[in-house]
Amino acid sequence: ASDGEGELYDLKADPKERHNAFYEEESLARIQKLMSEINLWQKATGDTVIHFDRADWMERRKKYAQST
Repeated sequence: ASDGEGELYDLKADPKERHNAFYEEESLARIQKLMSEINLWQKATGDTVIHFDRADWMERRKKYAQST
């Protein structure tokens, strides 16, 4: 997202991307796996590494839950 918030969609179940699953507890393992793959790619290509921080995710998840 342009505001720095995360986004994760199930394009088969939600092709119009209406439900952002990024802050759902069930999404954490998938997000960590995807971020690990991105980090490996970034290291291999010399791209800037952006680390996934679980504590930051948990804090943002709380704020997201309060706003919905």
